Amino acid sequence: MIETFYGPQFLGLGILIDQLGSYFVLSTLGIMVASLHSSGGSINAKKVVRKIVLFAPFQAFMLALLLMPFQYPIWLDDLLRRLGATLVF
Repeated sequence: MIETFYGPQFLGLGILIDQLGSYFVLSTLGIMVASLHSSGGSINAKKVVRKIVLFAPFQAFMLALLLMPFQYPIWLDDLLRRLGATLVF
């Protein structure tokens, strides 16, 4: 919808907003709320933080943020663009 309404130049921004706005909140606050309700009202902060840090999609998100300033080899950049294009179209 972002590409349709605002054009392809805003697609990256829309993906970033989606990652930070929904996924990041769900993978942190969602785990805390689920832990709170599953344990009967009390939460162990250490266990919740451990669950968040060990959540594989959260690790991938953090790795992606850390790797943003680096330049990839041409072949890897092309491969990642082709894989990403399958998710967008």
